Amino acid sequence: MQAYDALSAGDRAAARQLFEQVVAADPQDALSLANLGLMQLQDDQLVQGVALLERAHALVPDNPDVQFFLAAGYAESGRLAEARPLLRQFLESEDSGERADYARRILAQ
Repeated sequence: MQAYDALSAGDRAAARQLFEQVVAADPQDALSLANLGLMQLQDDQLVQGVALLERAHALVPDNPDVQFFLAAGYAESGRLAEARPLLRQFLESEDSGERADYARRILAQ
């Protein structure tokens, strides 16, 4: 997919535009929704990012990447009660690495 190529090349603006085009053509494309949501979180647009990640999570609730990024968005928004169950689910599939460490730090709060 061209959006991933643009993202890998560091062209966030092009990647965002391409992901937006994919979502406009297919609003059920969970991975494009998730990538757009993650980009919004990275740009400190928490409300928009969480909304996109919630849509992605509704489509693929068992996807650990979506679980993690939605939980991170919730945590960054101060919504720890909503983040915790997602982080627990995430840790069932990925129990080591930086993201698992982050999940454990949030769960310890």
